[in-house]
Amino acid sequence: MLTSNIISHLKNQNWLAAIIDFIIVVSGIFVAIQVNSWNEGRVSKQQEKVILEQLYSDFSDNVDSVNSMALFHKNKASELDYVIDMVATDNIEPTSERAGNALMSMFQMPPLIPITLSLCTTQS
Repeated sequence: MLTSNIISHLKNQNWLAAIIDFIIVVSGIFVAIQVNSWNEGRVSKQQEKVILEQLYSDFSDNVDSVNSMALFHKNKASELDYVIDMVATDNIEPTSERAGNALMSMFQMPPLIPITLSLCTTQS
């Protein structure tokens, strides 16, 4: 409707009215583009917040995994020190439960698998 007004004003050579109509159309398009940009920015900030929350959760889980792995290795080192002392003092107790557990711990190595999956599922 507005474009037909512009064409009508141009046919009548009413330049002032045609320019005003043109400015109205251009400013309407500009406002629409600005509103769209604002909305995209708002959605982008919401997605950023979700991603940061997931990263925090993943990092927290990874820190817990690393801490439990450190505790495991600390216990393993203690058991291996026991075995080394037992061998160094030539005081080997083959029937001792602690000696058996210490020897078995030499062959245990749980894997450390960092958590990175939640980020992959949100970006689609």
